[in-house]
Amino acid sequence: MASKSSNVFRLFSNDIGLLTSAYPAETKMELINKNGEVNNGAHFENAVAQQLVANGFEPYFCKKKNVGELDFVIEKSGKVVPIEVKSGKTYKSHKALNNFMGVTDYHMEKAYVFSVGNVETEGTVIYLPIYMCYLLKEQKIGQMIVDLDIDGL
Repeated sequence: MASKSSNVFRLFSNDIGLLTSAYPAETKMELINKNGEVNNGAHFENAVAQQLVANGFEPYFCKKKNVGELDFVIEKSGKVVPIEVKSGKTYKSHKALNNFMGVTDYHMEKAYVFSVGNVETEGTVIYLPIYMCYLLKEQKIGQMIVDLDIDGL
């Protein structure tokens, strides 16, 4: 929060249906017909942004010169947590996330990648299917909230 900048941001729709309605008719038909060539990145990112807000987070977009861009950065239990959202099959390719995780001054212990893939952990990166973003929740004092625990998976 101390290094928050208000001149770097992304806007998201709080309704994916309304977002889709703004697309050209051809793109809508491709989505309805489940054409694998259509980039669902905007839909996936919107879904994750909406869920993060619903779960009590204040998601931020992060862009650093010579390091890259992160889809989201949140503060979870007092720690900075980067989140990438990938809609394609090459979800393990995330140069910017690797760059951020490599900066020791940022003190990032783990990162999440939400994608079309399965549950998996590689080092400090936790890969989760896109639908599991609802499980990422902030611990609140006085409320019982299940924290994301994938140790047994």
